[in-house]
Amino acid sequence: MPPAHNPSPRRRWDLWNLQALDPDASAATLAALESGRRACDELARRILRDGEGDHSQLRAEARAFLSAHRELHRGLVLSLHLGPYSLIPGLYLDLGLSPVVLLDRAAHDRLRADADRQRRALGLSGEPEWLVTDRPAFAGRLLRCLREGRPVLVFLDGNSGEGGMAATRDRGLTYRLPGRDLRVRTGLGRLLGHAHCPVHALTVRWRPDGSLLWEAGAPEPWPAGADPATITVRLYDWLFAEVRRSPEQWSAWGMLGAASACFASERLAVDPLELQRREIRFLDALAHRPDRVRIALRAGVEVWEPGILADTRGEAFYAAEGLRDASLDLLRAASPTLTELRALCGRRWVEGHARRLATLGLVDLVVA
Repeated sequence: MPPAHNPSPRRRWDLWNLQALDPDASAATLAALESGRRACDELARRILRDGEGDHSQLRAEARAFLSAHRELHRGLVLSLHLGPYSLIPGLYLDLGLSPVVLLDRAAHDRLRADADRQRRALGLSGEPEWLVTDRPAFAGRLLRCLREGRPVLVFLDGNSGEGGMAATRDRGLTYRLPGRDLRVRTGLGRLLGHAHCPVHALTVRWRPDGSLLWEAGAPEPWPAGADPATITVRLYDWLFAEVRRSPEQWSAWGMLGAASACFASERLAVDPLELQRREIRFLDALAHRPDRVRIALRAGVEVWEPGILADTRGEAFYAAEGLRDASLDLLRAASPTLTELRALCGRRWVEGHARRLATLGLVDLVVA
């Protein structure tokens, strides 16, 4: 379901992401989500950055929780970018445990800085072992850590690794959400199929009063001998069930867009002969009949931030290449001739953006 028209390209992109989880989400749904997100950001600012919270109480509650859930002290511990998630590694250290954090290079560069800053703010010493998937032989190191009985934290919604998100989209497993298909990595599923280690889950959420809600759980068990695809689906079923509980506290919404199957290379490919045919037709009209050929934007064509030219009805997406949504308003309001369009927007716009819109099949050329 395409997002409703909204004057802000940024919000159209955000709404499209939200509709992957909730196809019926509206601009009002998005506004409520953003309001909740601002409230969580304000709690994080006051409690963690400005020091207004009782850090000793926060640490005591986390220690009590982890002490009561000894299953979280070893094996694979799933988590996600929910609430003040970057506190988790440091609070493991506070209990005297030696956690390992498994993540890709981009997530390492982002999460480690936050985790280190919050660890210092809470007065915690020590440092977790950061195990980056881009390093050679990381899988062997990971298996050794699991066999040693150490807790290995995995933030599942990173969904990246070697080759980045492009490789996830092109080679990942198709995972179906209510509003869209994603592509997800199966490496963790392959590892779990061989490691036979315990798998647990740990989440932390903000309460309205600024205290933290810690919860332990686990994904739905998979049958013995399950293949990596089956295991991966169970893992992501757990992940998105947690997101639906507190969507305003999830900070990895960008993953939904970046991992969408509609952005996979094979979905973006267009028949080169068809592209050539459309371009020749446009250039012929521009050269020989500019006063007689009108250009009409097809319904559902929009530009979203960050730089996406979207055909929301055909579910096709392209790089905007400098085109702005406001520039399409003229084509939405009227169907000018090519001569009129050139007088209003300039020769370079017509020969660049209008030509590309025609080549991609996003406008109709109508002989007057």
